[in-house]
This record gives sequence, structure tokens and C-alpha cells, in this order.
Amino acid sequence: SGGFRNFHAREVDDKGLITIADSYHKLEYLNITYRTEITEHSICGIIRSSPKLRHLDISFCKITDKIIEEIASKFLNLKYLNLEG
Repeated sequence: SGGFRNFHAREVDDKGLITIADSYHKLEYLNITYRTEITEHSICGIIRSSPKLRHLDISFCKITDKIIEEIASKFLNLKYLNLEG
């Protein structure tokens, strides 16, 4: 477990994202664009549990100040970030 590194979510919901956050700590690529039903809680959870993340695309999701703060404090090695929308 924990070897999963890339995830592109077209059908994931909050529960699925929390499961990914709890299980895959080596995640380097996450794309959850247009998933407006995903909450701040699950996005912050995956941010906290994925210190190796290099690519994060959460465009057209519900981005909050708390999510921005989590990204700024956790992802010093982030190479790509998309917050469009």
C-alpha cells in the first residue's frame, strides 16, 4: 500500500478522496477538476496526507481560503498548481 502515485478523478466523491488520502501517501499527481461536490474537508485531507504531491489540479472545484492556506503551508515542492475557476 502507498505505492500509488498518480490519480485523475473523474468519478470520485468525497468518500473516495478521503480513502485515497488515507491510503496513498506517495501520491505525486492529483487531478480532480470539475468535481464541485468535493468538499474542503476532503481536499484539505488529501493535501495533509500527500507530502510528495508535485502536480495538483483542482480547477473548477470549490476553492476556499482554508484550501489555499493548506496548499501554501504543505507543498513546498509543488511544481504545478491549477486553481482556475
